[in-house]
Amino acid sequence: MPYQIHLDAERFSVYTGESQKYAYQQTRVEPKGVAWLAEIYAVKSREKMVV
Repeated sequence: MPYQIHLDAERFSVYTGESQKYAYQQTRVEPKGVAWLAEIYAVKSREKMVV
């Protein structure tokens, strides 16, 4: 389950449902979340290249 700050920023969403009498929660990455994760990954990659 993502932190509330990320849900409020619409980076992730949580869907709940029921399948074969079992309840479940599914976290999905929204387009804003993909861009946010890509930026974090790019920054980390640049930091490693500097060394």
